[in-house]
Amino acid sequence: MTLYNRPLNPEACEIRCVRFQQHEAPASHPFDSRPIMLEMRIVSLNDSLPFSALSYVWGDSKDTVDIAVNNSTFAATKNLHAALQELDQIHTGWLWIDALCIDMSNNEERAQQVSYMHKVYSIAHQVYLWLGPGSIYTDMVMAYIAKHGPEAVSLKAEFRRLSWGDPQNADLRRELERCMFFTVSAEDETTKITCPDSKLGSFYYRLVEHWMQSELFKRIVETALEDILSRTYWNRIWIIQELVLAKSPIIMVGKGHMPLGYFTATIDALHHWSIFTQWLSHDPGRRVSRILRLPDAWYPIRPIVIRQLLEKESEDETDVFTTILWTTIPTVSRPFYTATDSRDILYGLLALRSQILKRSNFDIQADYNRSVAEVFTILTRALLHHPQVQSSKSPSKCFLLDQSPPNSPYGPLGLPTWVPNWKEVGLHGITLLPIGRIGDFNACGSRPAVIELSTGIWENDRVLRLSGYEVDEIQDVMERPAWEVPALHQTEYFRLIAKFTDLGTRSRTEEEQIWRTVACISGRRIRMDLEGNQFPLIREGAPDIWRKMMRGKRIRVNSLTPRERDILAGGRFRSRKEKNKVFAGKNVAFLTSVERSIALFAHKDRKLFKTKKGMLGLGREGVEKGDLVTILWGNTTPIVLQRRQTVDSTFYFRGDAYIDGLMFGEFLGTKPLEKTFCIY
Repeated sequence: MTLYNRPLNPEACEIRCVRFQQHEAPASHPFDSRPIMLEMRIVSLNDSLPFSALSYVWGDSKDTVDIAVNNSTFAATKNLHAALQELDQIHTGWLWIDALCIDMSNNEERAQQVSYMHKVYSIAHQVYLWLGPGSIYTDMVMAYIAKHGPEAVSLKAEFRRLSWGDPQNADLRRELERCMFFTVSAEDETTKITCPDSKLGSFYYRLVEHWMQSELFKRIVETALEDILSRTYWNRIWIIQELVLAKSPIIMVGKGHMPLGYFTATIDALHHWSIFTQWLSHDPGRRVSRILRLPDAWYPIRPIVIRQLLEKESEDETDVFTTILWTTIPTVSRPFYTATDSRDILYGLLALRSQILKRSNFDIQADYNRSVAEVFTILTRALLHHPQVQSSKSPSKCFLLDQSPPNSPYGPLGLPTWVPNWKEVGLHGITLLPIGRIGDFNACGSRPAVIELSTGIWENDRVLRLSGYEVDEIQDVMERPAWEVPALHQTEYFRLIAKFTDLGTRSRTEEEQIWRTVACISGRRIRMDLEGNQFPLIREGAPDIWRKMMRGKRIRVNSLTPRERDILAGGRFRSRKEKNKVFAGKNVAFLTSVERSIALFAHKDRKLFKTKKGMLGLGREGVEKGDLVTILWGNTTPIVLQRRQTVDSTFYFRGDAYIDGLMFGEFLGTKPLEKTFCIY
């Protein structure tokens, strides 16, 4: 007899649940572990049986501990076994646990149960978020957070609105300064702490008073938070729906547990305190006592961010859905999301369709008979087909083709070149910043993309058909040097650019095109001066300084106009006095070096190229002679395509590009012939 001898009835919305069986005798010692014995039964989601659910990371499937379920043996992973041991102490009702309650060897049942996830986590009385076993440090910090959690929840709206530099917060700042500043002298090195009078000030006083007096406790807090916030639990794709849908989530770390709201509100309060202390520490006239440094792992934790976004009941659903899966930055200290089965990167989010995908009219069902390439293609097409992309509203908040890293047509997964490897995006983020994120570009004007829905036939779905214009053909590509980061080899790299563009020793009017392309600068059209005033970067007189920087010429302070000084300063100084001190010392070499480094910011893993019509562009590393420059509807920048050798009028995706004179819809004014591009 096996656990799954009776199949579940999908018409009755059946699921399995388990609960702990009564032990005949209590453990002989509080630290003794009792064997886990569970009872399993089949119930219907249409019934009113109360149950809770467990959210956790499976762990190593080869490292298991046997437990008893309905008098049968089940091999539970060590992490699941540890969770069950803690739940045995605090929970007495029915539980839904995916690894136990779904027959994972049955693909049909597995897919059917995935479609119930929304209801399971939505109606569960509680959802236990098991982050894993704890330690003495994590137990201390969980108790510390639980103590301050209720008050943090009641005040979170106030401290989230705080802007420490706002003059309206001056009284609060003065109150908090009394908690954190002290004067050090030879005779007296004591810390004097006084409790503020305001509600928010007194909360922060109680929150930080222990580590203000104890460096050891502060280090314990930092170490334990680094441990908790860096755990693989937060990366798991399934966690997003489990955490977002939960009515009453309970976070568990070892023996510590509390409502998730207590945890997130207290961490948010600590985050704001950390910002406050570091902001004030820049004042040389003060000494800040015990600055708390939160781990990079806290921001951004995708499940927490998505839950907070949905709590705001935002109408901008594309922003929420894109925030889950897409990013244009690399990871910092851990992956954005992971999945043991790559197909779950999509299937693990299907339970959120009512909140996020309800406007897309895109019917997606879990089907584990599909390949990873098929699932990633369906996902990409759904993102490109979203109504806000179709209407070209808020393009910066959408996933666009010109943001996507191109794939090789001969890659191991068999992905189309226009489909991102979503597993790699989750693990590493995007290491090459898209051109469209550098500036406010609009190459195709207001024309939206028209993306076909999935036909269900793989050979058809792998082809992306987009309308647009063929602009020109690439005639020459500058060879990339061996350096990984061109900005670290400015002089040598600018010499290569000068040779490729025939720059020469004399200045020419067309050099503005070269500098704008090298720096992708026409998109960064404004910069702030020290008074907060905006000024344009592209203006009469400004190119003179760029021409000098292109050739590596020495720039004399006396020859700089006030506007050119502002360009070089670039908001890098905290005061005009500090700025004037640098220019008075005639030390502008490092400023020109910084400005040239910024210009080369977009050149990592990119190449300069020329077209047959004499245009200069900056494309991704894979661009080659003979590739086509196109403008495709629904994208903010030009797209480079490569002709397929097998079939005429079909192409591979080569990625985005900056091409001076195309970035703001100028080409549309030539009334070119529109055509359809079939991209494989």
